Amino acid sequence: MKVFLDANNCRDLFADWQWNPGNGEVKADLNKMIMKRNAIQNGIYVGDILGDAISARDAGLKFIHAAYGFGNVDDEYCIAKIHSFKELGSAICG
Repeated sequence: MKVFLDANNCRDLFADWQWNPGNGEVKADLNKMIMKRNAIQNGIYVGDILGDAISARDAGLKFIHAAYGFGNVDDEYCIAKIHSFKELGSAICG
């Protein structure tokens, strides 16, 4: 994540992030860590694969499917689907 943020010059757009150190923690647990650190009650996870959607659900997050990514996610997991990053704002705000 750090490399992505630095390469895209967008680190200032993110207040917090968590990477998987490979110690067996599942994505939902990593999501919960971020939520706890930042006192998030109602969050949204944007991802492109079913594993992202499941981890969002298991952490109590809403999920927006970035359909321009690598995977397919059934509508039952999503509050919205976006086909470009430009659509994110309207997907969140309606």
